[in-house]
Amino acid sequence: MELKRRDFLQAAGVWLVGVSSSEFILQLVNSPGLAATTPPRKRALLIGINHYGTGEVLPSLQGCLTDVELQKQLLRYRLAWAAGDIQVLTNQGATRTAIQAAIEEFLLAGATSGDRLFLHFSGYGRQVSGLGETLIPYDVQADGSGDLPLSWFSQKHLPAGVTFWCCFDAGFQPNPGLAQRVRPPIGTSLNLSLRPSPGMIWLQPTIAREIQLLGTQAGALTQSITKQLWSNASTSSLSGYWAAQDLERQTGELTHLHWQAEAGARIPGTLNLNGGLTLSGPGADAAIITSAQDSQTAQIWLGGMASPLLTQAGWQSYFEPVGPELPKTNPAILVQNPVGLTAIAPMTDLSTLTTGTLLRERLRLLPHHLTLTIGLAETLDKVTRIDAVSGLDGLTDWVSSTTEGTGDYRVMAQSDAEHCLYGLAWPGGTVFPQTLGTPGEAIKGAIRRLGTMFPVLLANKWLGLTLNGETSGLGVTVAWEKLLPQPELLLRVQTERALWAAPETAIGNFSAQAWERGVTFQVGQQFCYRLTNYSPAPVYALWLAWDSAAGLLVLPTLMDSPQLTWQLTLAPQLTTTLPVRELRYTSPCVNSYLLLSRTPFTQALDYLAQLPTSGDPPRLVPSKEALALVQAILRDLHQNNPESPLKPATTSAYTLDLQAWATFCFTFRVV
Repeated sequence: MELKRRDFLQAAGVWLVGVSSSEFILQLVNSPGLAATTPPRKRALLIGINHYGTGEVLPSLQGCLTDVELQKQLLRYRLAWAAGDIQVLTNQGATRTAIQAAIEEFLLAGATSGDRLFLHFSGYGRQVSGLGETLIPYDVQADGSGDLPLSWFSQKHLPAGVTFWCCFDAGFQPNPGLAQRVRPPIGTSLNLSLRPSPGMIWLQPTIAREIQLLGTQAGALTQSITKQLWSNASTSSLSGYWAAQDLERQTGELTHLHWQAEAGARIPGTLNLNGGLTLSGPGADAAIITSAQDSQTAQIWLGGMASPLLTQAGWQSYFEPVGPELPKTNPAILVQNPVGLTAIAPMTDLSTLTTGTLLRERLRLLPHHLTLTIGLAETLDKVTRIDAVSGLDGLTDWVSSTTEGTGDYRVMAQSDAEHCLYGLAWPGGTVFPQTLGTPGEAIKGAIRRLGTMFPVLLANKWLGLTLNGETSGLGVTVAWEKLLPQPELLLRVQTERALWAAPETAIGNFSAQAWERGVTFQVGQQFCYRLTNYSPAPVYALWLAWDSAAGLLVLPTLMDSPQLTWQLTLAPQLTTTLPVRELRYTSPCVNSYLLLSRTPFTQALDYLAQLPTSGDPPRLVPSKEALALVQAILRDLHQNNPESPLKPATTSAYTLDLQAWATFCFTFRVV
């Protein structure tokens, strides 16, 4: 038998939607029905099991309840489902009998045409001979009996016209030595696959990873997808590319996402979620989920925030309420010190801000002092770990070590019968090949060698904390085009919250490659960016890249002059093509950053003036200078909007106004 991360319900006349941190399966099939004579009903059953009754047989999981909470808050505050329409079963409450009763009595009883039903299960699942795919409830027996077969679902009668979404988040594949939450398979691994039936659509990645948030864990893909549904302005559609890119940035691995429909047809770009997943209100980054009138505080759910922020301590943001029924002026809400996906915020006026109020980030405050945290792989022995911690703690005050295995990156050992090579890996376990040392190298020597990379890695982390392309109020669009062997539009994106109408051609679009496999270039291929400024004021642009095989690169935005030009001035209502980038060597991961601002990058240009302007680009920023360049950029972005109504008095943070800057990141690899 095999315990799997996800199992799928296939039943005639049932629409399936799966939202998973392992395999994001989105299956949508609608059954026709007669017009409903009563208002459509919504019902959701959310099941999460971290700890099983047979703990010695089924190891405890971490984060299944977080997965359930992600779904619950999305349904409640972004899709406007009522609390009474959602039932939750967790741990010992999720017995086989309780699950069956809730499905029959809460979900299915009285269902009529037009109703929308949602089922989420997060825990273990497996293949059992004679039963097929099963879910494992809390009270499964040590001998394996007591499973809940998925065939039980298919035997249930659904009236025509009922929409039923099902998500089965049932176990990770194991990955020994990684300090991350896993849902391991138990028993013999089987090579099984499920093909979509006619009319069914699914999206499935090839790898599964989890991210460590502050104080909790969550599925990387689930967090990315739910973020999209939070921040989408008006349409209920999803883009698999951004989820794949988030996962690749966090793990260093290329994620394959497959959309399949009838006859294997491809669906370009986005998936429309019509049929019940209707977004409520404008795009948002957060919501007030509880408020306390006596203490003047509120609990904030940060479901629309980017994962780089949710993994980092020390940041703060000011949020503004949004919604058609709110007064034009509302107090800004300061959110700080979040734990996982929630934060407690002081409220100066609760008269118009109630539970369910949607919030948008307006100011982002990033601390002047940022730490690069280096973890240690669990495969390192005790003596090696002690020496590694000693070496890391002696490097600099902006590098910290953790023995828990988590961190921004991890020191690891690649061993065989004769040699042990020390190197650096992403949190997901993928090794930076160019970081492996030589046989006989001591761990402290390896730390000193790897330490030369740390300024560049911290610079990349800083840049990641500025990402806001989807939520910026700057009026810009970016088209990413591959030029060889023939021209191809890879991706077109735009800022979502500008005050001005975007050009009609700026609708999001993806190539089949970008959509299904991420973006992979071959050595010698070329690409370019086309930038459009549709705002009434000039926009200034810089182009940087973090290359895992090289370091921090700065690229010219203009090459027509005798010398390279690092900053582009983009006039209002103008489209400009940046210089062509030719890829000359292999690299497992490249983050290409476009930074745009209402004001010039004066301090960054002072630094860039020190770089040679002759010869072929790009320019490699010396490792020891990488932090200086990125901090100069942050100083340029600091309070760069004189029209901002918010002027925090703090001097210990960079204050970035989302109406005045935008950072896009395009991740790819070169083979």
